Amino acid sequence: MTKTKKKRDYKAEYRRRIERGLAKGLTLSQARGHPKAGEKTVKKPRPIEDKKFQISLQALRKGKNLTEAAKEIRVSPDRLRNQAKEKGLIRKKGGRWAVKANLPRQMLIYSDGEALSITIGRFNYASKLGRYMAAVRRFLRSNDPSHLEPFIGKSVKDSRDKKYLFETSPNALYRIAASGSETFEQIYRIII
Repeated sequence: MTKTKKKRDYKAEYRRRIERGLAKGLTLSQARGHPKAGEKTVKKPRPIEDKKFQISLQALRKGKNLTEAAKEIRVSPDRLRNQAKEKGLIRKKGGRWAVKANLPRQMLIYSDGEALSITIGRFNYASKLGRYMAAVRRFLRSNDPSHLEPFIGKSVKDSRDKKYLFETSPNALYRIAASGSETFEQIYRIII
């Protein structure tokens, strides 16, 4: 014996949806689910998960436009733009959407003999820390301490103005690298 599926009455469902919307005080177009320009949408879009946001922001930083960045994470450009604007992550620059420079970033630093994950609030500090970590990587591959010389005695400040001195001792860097701590790529992300 086969069970037949109950046939849906789409007209009745649509009529009930409009009635519920009008009862809530929505306009007809909002109740239908297609608000006019300037009217608020009733249904909130699903939030984009953090990992996908990071991928799209990275694509924007690399020079891709908003449509290409949205395509990478398989969401509509409107959804990405609206949620990124709502969180204050992007701004219009020269007719294109760009990631704001001074967003807080979680980054890896080798300081005081250990690997730490800190939050950097300013772009210039994040850039300086990125150059330091690249120099550490070059040092660990080549065993040439000259890569570390520009960073001896230098430091960065986190978002709470706490100072972190760059670790430049070769033995300490070997020990930290051998401990199997997370890599720079695993830690670096914009905090949303």
